[in-house]
Amino acid sequence: MKDTKLAEILLKLTKIEFRNLEEFLLSPFFNKNQNILKLYYIFKDNYHLLSTGEIQQEIIFRQIFPKEKFDDVKSRKLLSNFTKLVEQYLIILELENNKVNTNIILLNAFKDRNINKSFESLKQIILKEKTQGIKMNEKYYQDMVNLYAQMLSYHADTISSEYEILISKLEEAQNYKFIISKLNINYLISYVKNNSNKNFNQRNWVFEDVIKFVEKNKKEIKEYHPVVYLHYLNYKMTQDDENINSYYEMKEFIENHIDELDKASVRFFLMNMNNYCVKLYWNGNNDVLHDILRINSYLDSRDILFMDKKVNANNFLTVVNLSLKLNATQWVDTFLNKYKDRFPDELKESTVYLTLARILTAKKEFDKALFALGKVKYINYFYYINSKLLLCKLYYELNYLKEISSIIESIKQFQKRNENIPLAMNKAINNFLSYLKKLVRMKMNPNERLSSEEILKSSYVAEKEWLAEKVKELLHSLPKAS
Repeated sequence: MKDTKLAEILLKLTKIEFRNLEEFLLSPFFNKNQNILKLYYIFKDNYHLLSTGEIQQEIIFRQIFPKEKFDDVKSRKLLSNFTKLVEQYLIILELENNKVNTNIILLNAFKDRNINKSFESLKQIILKEKTQGIKMNEKYYQDMVNLYAQMLSYHADTISSEYEILISKLEEAQNYKFIISKLNINYLISYVKNNSNKNFNQRNWVFEDVIKFVEKNKKEIKEYHPVVYLHYLNYKMTQDDENINSYYEMKEFIENHIDELDKASVRFFLMNMNNYCVKLYWNGNNDVLHDILRINSYLDSRDILFMDKKVNANNFLTVVNLSLKLNATQWVDTFLNKYKDRFPDELKESTVYLTLARILTAKKEFDKALFALGKVKYINYFYYINSKLLLCKLYYELNYLKEISSIIESIKQFQKRNENIPLAMNKAINNFLSYLKKLVRMKMNPNERLSSEEILKSSYVAEKEWLAEKVKELLHSLPKAS
């Protein structure tokens, strides 16, 4: 059962969802096969074995059909039918979580059956839901497109003034949905270009016309369609690293309209702002570190920093690294304890130990940090690079200066062998290694000199705060150059 589609679905259900699946399968409307219910109880009693592969088809078959010889075709058919029912259950869960969409489906049923009074009543309910406590996003406009399309179909026999109004409303909803889609596509194109070493030339059709329309109607869109305006600001923000006015406008605008946004939109915009701040930081803007910590703290407090059951370990470690630059050790410690059980199994141990090593380094417990770092496995380039750079820092702090040169050489060899390392990361690594070699020479030779201000103002330098701090320490302890 390990790595099957069914096992994956069952393991991704919450405890409540898995428990409620029993009620769904007990309903004769959905399930008329008692063997499927028996199968559910087997999975329920052996849930912990689903991810290990220890629960085999033969064992399941023997429990359901104790008097029969194992039949592979019959076994697969039972599992397939069970999977289809679980998928149907997921559809129902999604419909229950989307009341408006469910109502629109029901509205269509009323229309097709000419149930007029119910149609009119439900139409008013949907319109009321859509205008009270507005949570505008791309889905909002899609729902309105579906609603107005149903209403137009309902009034198709009588072309009245209401019919003309509905056409205008349908067009407006469709236009704003289209605008959001085009702005999102442009964002994704920019994201791929900025985060990979591959050429990506995607033509974004009629995008220039979309931008012209938004800029021409900026005032109206800003007032009546705040999410559309936020998508526009998000586009502007990602286009120009030098001009950060769009970022500050977006920051102010989202603070003023955050109650009008659904959780997914809040996360989308704040994560994009966070990524932009990280980019600014790598370009030499150290002030944005406070915004990075603030954004991640807010998302964490709303439990929307990581939306899936499993936490993205790379994103987690990036938050840890940048937060510790502000000495937020207590926050990071709490952050680790909150999410340590949600890392993917293959990354869990190394992610925890790498985070502990960073926390201990920040607390200047270097020997303990070195021990924790020794537990980290080089699963991919991200773990290798982060571990080796931290090892360089620890060796410097512990005065193992001669050993640092061998680490630098191993990092350079690793960079040559790995084409997947992003160009920006390679640049930051190379600048760090260059400054580190100068720092070591400065410590060993009093006549060498480095400027902490130069380091802090430099772009794309890994661990530049630490480098600048070590330079300041040396300048205070070393005699002036003759």
